[in-house]
Amino acid sequence: MRKTMKINILLALIFFSVSVEAESLIPMSENMEKNRDWINDPSEIAYFGSRCYVLYTLLGGYFLENGTSAENKKTGELFEQTGLIFLASSSVLSVGLGMSQESIIARSKMLTNAYGKSLVENKRLHNNVFHGYIESDLMQCERLNKDYQQINALIEINRTKK
Repeated sequence: MRKTMKINILLALIFFSVSVEAESLIPMSENMEKNRDWINDPSEIAYFGSRCYVLYTLLGGYFLENGTSAENKKTGELFEQTGLIFLASSSVLSVGLGMSQESIIARSKMLTNAYGKSLVENKRLHNNVFHGYIESDLMQCERLNKDYQQINALIEINRTKK
């Protein structure tokens, strides 16, 4: 009985800490505004890439699961593919910066929880997943996607030279 109580308290603390982290997720545009030199900081690029990976992946899953037309399904596939690009790029950057695999996974879980909660709430309250900072972050990710494509092209060029 005592062991069960400790487990319940531990689970409650974990849930509370994840909830607090999820609530503290601020729009990417605000983060970028505070640190105007973010584009020259690999750790910031990796962080924003992680956010885009999670957001695109969740939106892709949503459209694949709930899409009622072929166009919705195609959008879902495109979002998931774009999410994979961000996953690969941000993971390479994060590992290169010395971030552990466990830390990368923990960050992804926190972001998944935060974005997942927001998507569900947006759908419930507004009947639209694209509301509030989800819409704003998606716009930032679309801009960042162009930069990531250039970064990936440069990585590939450097690999072929070796």
